[in-house]
Amino acid sequence: MLARLVKPGRNGWVVGNLTWATLSTRYYYREHPADQMRVLQEIYSLSRSRDASGYYSYGNETSIDLSKFDSRQLWPLLDEAAALGVRLVHRKKQLGDIDPYGSADLCLDVTREGDLGSFTVAPVLRIENSTVDVLPVAFVGADGHGLVYVDSTEPSRTDQRQDWQLGLARLVQEVPPQLQRMALSAEHLRRVR
Repeated sequence: MLARLVKPGRNGWVVGNLTWATLSTRYYYREHPADQMRVLQEIYSLSRSRDASGYYSYGNETSIDLSKFDSRQLWPLLDEAAALGVRLVHRKKQLGDIDPYGSADLCLDVTREGDLGSFTVAPVLRIENSTVDVLPVAFVGADGHGLVYVDSTEPSRTDQRQDWQLGLARLVQEVPPQLQRMALSAEHLRRVR
């Protein structure tokens, strides 16, 4: 899930001269509130803190990958950004805003098959205050502290991922990489007796 700094244009979102790396340059952002700029700078700094390669950007970094955030501090920063009026929006303007994130759980559904003790184990995602079946698109952080998801009907509506209505959730418990892979690939474990 890539995050870009955009503003409304006539027919969609416009990037213009907005970049993450130049957030601290007030010359470019006089028309934006200082408190919004500060929280966006914090989000950018947090995204850069995971990069130990020593690489530095020179003002052209137009997007950051939210799924790569290893720090759980992403969630309070998103809360603060929302409180200051910063919106998370879809890439295509007609898809509108991304709903505020909620909580989610990854559960394991163990289903008995027949009378011989065979069973199937499948990952199931539960989103707080929702009865909709969802599919994971990506986990946030290596430890899986968050989730990018879609309604399970989205892929049948269109195979164009950029047209999917995305959701974002903070996971109640971290999801180990093995379970992340299982959920993302819709794998089931089966024991047959």
